[in-house]
Amino acid sequence: MIRKLLAVPVLALALVAVLASPAAAHNTLKSSNPANGSTVAAPPEAVTLTFTEQVDAPSTTVTVTGPDGASVSEAPQVAGAVVTVRLKAGPAGAYSIVYQITGHDGDVTKETLKFTATAGNLPAAVPATASPSPSQVPSPAPVVIATAPQAGEVTKESSSLWVWAVLGGAVVLVLAGVALVRSRRGPA
Repeated sequence: MIRKLLAVPVLALALVAVLASPAAAHNTLKSSNPANGSTVAAPPEAVTLTFTEQVDAPSTTVTVTGPDGASVSEAPQVAGAVVTVRLKAGPAGAYSIVYQITGHDGDVTKETLKFTATAGNLPAAVPATASPSPSQVPSPAPVVIATAPQAGEVTKESSSLWVWAVLGGAVVLVLAGVALVRSRRGPA
């Protein structure tokens, strides 16, 4: 009798776990260039975000802001699971990458990444009659020095896992109530 009474909630929990596992598989950031928390020699020409699944291009937003809080990013370009954003020239300092994507299941993920540029890549002021010197010619791509992400820098928003947990709890309670009522009635 007690085994039957315990079997119903255990089976209900197993069912909830099986049904909730696809909801937990959200499209997440696999890698970024520059890496979150990294220090680079100068702001890169582009930021690349690679995700675990294909990204919905129309709903994807990426904004990169420089040390002065001004946007230095152009419109994002999406190719499958890779999002690339070209950057305008900027000064040395801390940069923020804020992105928002929508996964195939409709869940929205929003995250903030940070990197620091030790030098700027703003063009130097050149007199109108002077020709650029070799030192004013752009240098090759910056070297990335990876560091560990800083605590509290990453934020994600998603509510579907919470919804599944509440629904699963409700199913367990209903099934436990049914089992309890049947056990009090006695054998049929």
